[in-house]
Amino acid sequence: MGMTKDIGQRVEIVNIDEFHEITIALYQQHIVNGPVYLVHSYSSIEGVADRIEFVVQTMSILGGMVFVENEAKKLYLSCGFEHLSATKLLFLKSCQVDPYMVPDVLPLTVFDKKSDQDISAISLGSGVYELIASGKDEKQVKRLQIIRKLMLKHGGLEMIDESTHRIGFSCGHSHDILVGLLLAHAIKVRVSALAG
Repeated sequence: MGMTKDIGQRVEIVNIDEFHEITIALYQQHIVNGPVYLVHSYSSIEGVADRIEFVVQTMSILGGMVFVENEAKKLYLSCGFEHLSATKLLFLKSCQVDPYMVPDVLPLTVFDKKSDQDISAISLGSGVYELIASGKDEKQVKRLQIIRKLMLKHGGLEMIDESTHRIGFSCGHSHDILVGLLLAHAIKVRVSALAG
């Protein structure tokens, strides 16, 4: 991870953004109340400020992140924890959103084409979620297990109860909006992403 004295520690980067192939990075700053994330680009071409604003706004919408007061490019999670894996994924996904579309919060139930069933993340409170599949056959149950593993790996969640497909955040707080993003990502990503 690169270190920049003035703006914090770089934790993720998009080397060739769709906006004029500029580089955009996500930086983490540590403050008393927990980590804050800054979206930044060193490019000075016209329109960069608007591009950064779009990415930051999208992170707020798709991840439920909160703006630092009087800081338009800085965000944090209300629980005060870093949730680094999930935040990095949120940043990358936000950079991929069509700038001509208005992003919307993703649902906690998604249809999975690969197994022909609905997959739902049910909030049980205290940051715990139970993954439920509408299908019951062996192939559909196995697919649910794969989605759970992908959410654990890419979202930095913890296994709570394997038998009931319960996973959760170490902070003990619910993050429904962020879980919607993680669920949608897990359903779309290739199973090969579990390797390594």
